[in-house]
Amino acid sequence: MSERFTGTRAGHPFSAIAMMGFNSTSGKLQRMWSDSEHGLLIIYEGKRNGDEMILETEVSLDGRKVKLRNSYLALTSNSFRLESARSVDDGKTWITVTKLQYRRKA
Repeated sequence: MSERFTGTRAGHPFSAIAMMGFNSTSGKLQRMWSDSEHGLLIIYEGKRNGDEMILETEVSLDGRKVKLRNSYLALTSNSFRLESARSVDDGKTWITVTKLQYRRKA
């Protein structure tokens, strides 16, 4: 699966690309994300558990370790929610930065 995003963020042009795949060696799902604001190539990994799929990674931003999480929630054949969050305290608390709702086109 691949996605492309374009729009504005804080009044500036913004674009991003995301790709998802399955790593048959590790048995984990992987999501690659890159955007025009940060310039990082980020790889998340995780597994599906019932109607949820949680993918996480850790990056260094401005010299600080930051945990990132993509939570795919209420997965059905026709829809799901995606919530992105970050944590600067090793996952003790999370700040939600994005909430998206996906629905299959008719």
